[in-house]
Amino acid sequence: MARVVKYIPKTEDRIRLVKILGKRLREAREIHGLSQSQAAMRLGYANSSKLAKIEAGSDTNSIPLWLIIRAARLYHVSIDFLFGESSDWEMSAQAVTERDTQKWLFEAWDQARREDMDKVRRLQDRIDAVTAFMKNFFESAVDLEIAMQKFIELNPQFNDMKGSNSLLTKADRIADLTKKSRTKLEIYAELANGINRFKIDTNPQPRLFTD
Repeated sequence: MARVVKYIPKTEDRIRLVKILGKRLREAREIHGLSQSQAAMRLGYANSSKLAKIEAGSDTNSIPLWLIIRAARLYHVSIDFLFGESSDWEMSAQAVTERDTQKWLFEAWDQARREDMDKVRRLQDRIDAVTAFMKNFFESAVDLEIAMQKFIELNPQFNDMKGSNSLLTKADRIADLTKKSRTKLEIYAELANGINRFKIDTNPQPRLFTD
């Protein structure tokens, strides 16, 4: 007949296990959002002194088994977690699946957010490039209007010149397109980052040219 050998944990092993159990009990309680006094009452203790000793790992001789079962149910954690055999604190496979699903959803959302922000940055870079170009265009359009006005003042017979009406019409069209372009550019800039990146003149001067 085979001889049964009983395993008696060494003192240092028992102390280490008690400390692990105490640490995990405290972590599980904190995860569950309970104070030590609240947890002690729900676990069946009249006050928190006994639970405090267990969580501190100082009570190495009298941790009842019923406490471990009640704590696992109260904190919704696995017994393996309480004994330090697992880092997963959830009690059931369903809970683990739900946690992993939530993690995946968050990572997918975060990735989508990063991609959207990258698109917005690229759009903003293009808007900045167009803005720089259009500023020069706007300034050139203003210079053209001023030059035309000066030319008309220096040449009173301008209106009698051939092609003068066509030239004025084209210059007027450039001025009109300039105004519309400024407005659209501001709208696009606001869509990209929510601020006015390019201000238009809210009090435009009278047009230099008319039909």
